[in-house]
Amino acid sequence: EDASSSRISIANKEKQNIPIKYYLPGVGYGDAKQVKEYRSLKIRTDSIESALKYKDRYLDDLRKVLAGNAVKLDTNKLDLPKIENSNE
Repeated sequence: EDASSSRISIANKEKQNIPIKYYLPGVGYGDAKQVKEYRSLKIRTDSIESALKYKDRYLDDLRKVLAGNAVKLDTNKLDLPKIENSNE
C-alpha cells in the first residue's frame, strides 16, 4: 500500500505541474479530438447566434407592424429611360 500511495502522490504532483492551457480546447495543445470538438462547437454556437439575431429582428419587425409603427416602403414608380433594341 505504501508503494501505491506514493504512485498516487506522484501522479497528483504531475497533474499540479501541468499548465492550464493543456486543458483548454482549441489552443493547440489538446489532442485532435478536442480540437475537432471545439471547432464543431464554435461553428454550432455561431449558427445559433446568427439564427437568434434573425429571429429577434423578425419579432421586432412584427411588433412594429402590430403596433402600427411599420416603416412605410417607398413604392413610387421610377421613370427609367427606354432601352432601344437594335438588331445590327
